[in-house]
Amino acid sequence: MAVARGDMDMTPLLIVATLGTTAGNMVWYGIGRWIGIARLKPFVDRYGRWLTLTWDEVEQLNRFFNRHGLWVVFFFRFLPTFRTMISLPAGMAKMGMPRFLLATFVGSAIWNAVLAYAGLLLGSRFEELQVYVGPVAILTTAAVVVVWAYRVVTWKRR
Repeated sequence: MAVARGDMDMTPLLIVATLGTTAGNMVWYGIGRWIGIARLKPFVDRYGRWLTLTWDEVEQLNRFFNRHGLWVVFFFRFLPTFRTMISLPAGMAKMGMPRFLLATFVGSAIWNAVLAYAGLLLGSRFEELQVYVGPVAILTTAAVVVVWAYRVVTWKRR
């Protein structure tokens, strides 16, 4: 929207936003790397019901991530909340830093461009969009909470 008002140029905005996003995700990657997959086991054993995960499922997810991590990180950059949190399992799985940086930088650059150009197109009409976005966000959050609650209630240790 600042670009639409003429207060900012698009190119520097995209460069700074993408570098900032990448740097922030490197912090989460580093935390995941420090924690590692082995340190996660006692936590999953103790709180698995609330996570609705068993250790076997964590190991399956880790194997999947080791095979497809580049694409997982890339595609998760387009999902709210998950775009940041995916950096933790990337670090835990010890995904190579060059691959992580590539997937993070490219995915973030695309997402930032989409957001910036949406702001440019919407300009001052952004408030009109909130009429639709607000209810959709509330319904999506409610659906996620309901699915999680159902999983917690019906969860059985294997």
